Amino acid sequence: MWADLFSKAKVVHVAVACSDHSMLLLALDGILTRSTARKKRRFRFEAVWASSSACAAVIQQAWGSTRDPAPNGVLDKTRECRLQLMQWDRECFGNIRWKTKELNDKICRMEEGVITPMVKAEVESLKDSMDKLAASEEILWKQRSKALWLAAGDRNTSFFHAKANERRLNKKIKCIKNEAGVEVKDKEEIQNVVSSYFRDIFGFIHPTIDAMEEVLGNMDRRVTDAMNDALDLPFMSEEVLNALKQMHPLKSPGPDGMSPIFYQKYWSLVGPDVCSLIAFILFGLSQ
Repeated sequence: MWADLFSKAKVVHVAVACSDHSMLLLALDGILTRSTARKKRRFRFEAVWASSSACAAVIQQAWGSTRDPAPNGVLDKTRECRLQLMQWDRECFGNIRWKTKELNDKICRMEEGVITPMVKAEVESLKDSMDKLAASEEILWKQRSKALWLAAGDRNTSFFHAKANERRLNKKIKCIKNEAGVEVKDKEEIQNVVSSYFRDIFGFIHPTIDAMEEVLGNMDRRVTDAMNDALDLPFMSEEVLNALKQMHPLKSPGPDGMSPIFYQKYWSLVGPDVCSLIAFILFGLSQ
């Protein structure tokens, strides 16, 4: 009776890295794989890249590709880093899921044959490699989940994956009300409403001297002479590093796609140029 209801059902053994038992995968419709269209995603520095020693060499080569002064030099170097890291990820580091599937298929083929001591040893070696890939995948999904309070290393990949999907859905704006109180759902119209709102709040205006003196004259002084002297001290590169160390490594990246871990891990390579850029922004000088 069951076979009649589910005539297309199919069962396969799935090799696992951390057990001697194989999991059974049952598909009632007989379809065990599916393909989904993926949209192009923006670049982000993957924390798992930092676990490879080759990553530093890629960044060093990319960062040294131009010697233009700030601010364009830092922007060009960051752009070159993105390009070379993406190329290195495709050619050398590779897709973790693809590598895991490749190892899994190889283990399945070996376990279906005659299990000799040599084959058993090779299977164990492959399972160790799968275990390392699983740890890398966990770091990858922890970064996307933003569940920074939970430590990686306890096989929480499925939890991080679920949190990442939850964040992706929560960040999506399906509709918004404009200034007239009318709901708009078109993507371009939503962008215009948001852009207009923040432009009105933070738009640049030119107050008169009298208006500024009138406002400041009614405010109690909060900055003492000692505080003012401290604020007027020369800019120090150590201040940037101290502020950087206080950031969580996996916090959201800026427009360049680089998370704090990029600057923390490779400060010896990028730090001097970043400090020069900040000095240029603050004082219009190179440091």
